[in-house]
Amino acid sequence: MARPITAHTALVGVLGDPVRHSLSPVMHNAALAALGLDWVYLALPTPADQLQTVLQGLEAIGCRGLNVTIPHKQAVAQLCRRLMPLAERVGAVNTLLPLEGGGWLGTNTDVEGFLAPCGAVP
Repeated sequence: MARPITAHTALVGVLGDPVRHSLSPVMHNAALAALGLDWVYLALPTPADQLQTVLQGLEAIGCRGLNVTIPHKQAVAQLCRRLMPLAERVGAVNTLLPLEGGGWLGTNTDVEGFLAPCGAVP
């Protein structure tokens, strides 16, 4: 049975274009339900020409965080109020967290996710 979504449900999701095919909502919503959290994770199809408007809207409604995928990783970096050092160095963001006082903190987990297994290669 699906959990009800209410005005108290926290919103998180993935931005991209295309993104409707993503399995992230299925995986994340299963994890959120298992944790007993009143959160929902949505795929948010976002054309490039609407990226800034969508981010402003999500911030306005209190979105708790976003994953970012193709083709927005570099453009999103330019729209962040603050960047973590690695995201700044690589010029790309795949994770957004809301900042107190407004705007987004951009970070990048792709680099470590790629390099970590490489260190395990003999």
